[in-house]
Amino acid sequence: MDYDQQLKEIEKEQQKLEERRQQLEAERREREERLARLEPIVQQSGMSAQDLVEALIEKYNITLSRGSRKSAGGTGERRSRTTMTAELRDKIKHDLSAGRSKAVVQREHGVSYPVVQKVERGLYDSIG
Repeated sequence: MDYDQQLKEIEKEQQKLEERRQQLEAERREREERLARLEPIVQQSGMSAQDLVEALIEKYNITLSRGSRKSAGGTGERRSRTTMTAELRDKIKHDLSAGRSKAVVQREHGVSYPVVQKVERGLYDSIG
């Protein structure tokens, strides 16, 4: 066992952790400063924060997608189940073998990411 080598590796990891800690602290400070600048804007507008946000969204034609089911899916309704067929399985396998990402494949075929993973692992190979 090479103690000196292991100690050097630990020092490198500690240095990486310290750099990451400093980066996170800087990001946190920037975020806090950004958020602090919002309060005077809301106060000056004379509107509630929600009303101001809604007005800004309307004025600048902003489309929200993160965390908003209606924006992400369009209708706000649950997606229906897709029946796995041999043809669909083969199309997914073909796309994966062509080097396409799982995320792209799942969106194009209307299946979930875990279904694409299962196809990749061969868990649907028994389908006719």
